[in-house]
Amino acid sequence: MVLIDCQCIIIVFRCLLVRLAKAANLSILEAVNPPASISTPCTKVCIVDGKTGLCVGCGRTLAEIAAWGGMDEGRRRAIMADLRGRLRKPSERHDQ
Repeated sequence: MVLIDCQCIIIVFRCLLVRLAKAANLSILEAVNPPASISTPCTKVCIVDGKTGLCVGCGRTLAEIAAWGGMDEGRRRAIMADLRGRLRKPSERHDQ
């Protein structure tokens, strides 16, 4: 049986972490503490209605879906507050 010192395991782990962080273009802190998940109304029903320009699952426009990851949390929350109203008025065009 081979006994490995805990210090050796820690050194190997740190080396692997540094390599993974570099490969993903992240700092070591970002690799250890990934960013928090962002809020999303996505229901995984991604079909855009041609009449309204809205996703039938969540109610967002294609432009909103594309920009979602780059929006600040306040903007995302403001859009999410408006989504139920959008889906209740299916005859209105929202993406123009």
